[in-house]
Amino acid sequence: MIFVADTKTNEPRLVPLRKGSRDALKEYLLWRSEQGEEITSDRPLILSQHATRSCERLSDRGIYFAIEKIGELAEISQLHPHSFRHTVVIWK
Repeated sequence: MIFVADTKTNEPRLVPLRKGSRDALKEYLLWRSEQGEEITSDRPLILSQHATRSCERLSDRGIYFAIEKIGELAEISQLHPHSFRHTVVIWK
């Protein structure tokens, strides 16, 4: 489970993660640790890579632009974060 404290409804949530997601998350946090970052529960999970906001919490606009860029690179037109609200991926 991952704890999401700041939600749209101001109600904290526990979100289940499948094994593949947990493994990817562990790998990502290990990589950050290897870069010299002290990983604590109060640190943001996803950090900005923008030159002026490096290592700060990734903003909602940053997520929006990142997903748009991924859509461009993958040649998926009109890919936006809201698209994922209507998408279900089943990992096996």
